[in-house]
Amino acid sequence: MRRGGWSAAVALAFGVWLSFTYVNPYGGSLSLSYLTLQLSGARGEFVLEPNMQELLSLTLRMVPSLVFQAWAGTAFYRHYCVASVYIFSRIPRRGRWYGREAAALALRTLLYQAALLLGAVVTAALRWDLTLDGPGVKLLLVHLLMWSLWTYAFTMGVNLLAIYWGSGEAFAALAGAQLVCVALLAVLRPLGGGGALLPVLKRADPVTCLILCWQTSRSSPLGGGIYWEDSLGMVLGAALAVTGIGALAVARHDLLTSDEEGG
Repeated sequence: MRRGGWSAAVALAFGVWLSFTYVNPYGGSLSLSYLTLQLSGARGEFVLEPNMQELLSLTLRMVPSLVFQAWAGTAFYRHYCVASVYIFSRIPRRGRWYGREAAALALRTLLYQAALLLGAVVTAALRWDLTLDGPGVKLLLVHLLMWSLWTYAFTMGVNLLAIYWGSGEAFAALAGAQLVCVALLAVLRPLGGGGALLPVLKRADPVTCLILCWQTSRSSPLGGGIYWEDSLGMVLGAALAVTGIGALAVARHDLLTSDEEGG
């Protein structure tokens, strides 16, 4: 309970910070769609441009997710270390234990992101005239699922790599990988030349999944090269893949004889 309360409080605080920093509409009024797009990288009425200033802003928007990955990924790994001593010696079916823990982490990640969005939405409603439009509700749910699955996948990745490297090195490696993905967006326009190749290059960078202002729905008459349905499938696939790999690692790796945290 204390752990859950702490993460919820941190998420709410991050939501308030994100709202004050990035949700500043022209004219004093905004829709829920507008608010959600600001949280995923847009600037005012303009979509995110892949220049260094706006990519730095995107990186800062990812800080709450990175904090959760560091905290929850390390905590999961340490819990696994304790389980190796006190649980696995009596219960050989590690997979069942791991499945329950993975499900609990997925729920905790979802609640963390939900609390973050709650803090951002309530803060915006107190500061501005907020309109709850229908498309905005759908967009907010897509944002919640996308960022939750992304955060969960990398949190599980921290736990997985920590088995072999230790939690500090594991988080540094995966946080670095995410920052590299953001930095690579800066070279998209020169490489793509602004033509048909540009959407393909954007789609090839995984972090594009988090930038909703670059995406459209497959049912939209406007069309586009980046669809949020594909992005959702990608992050869901990544989350399932890293969970499956983690289950295999837990079944085969014995921390009773090899503990990268304690030596």
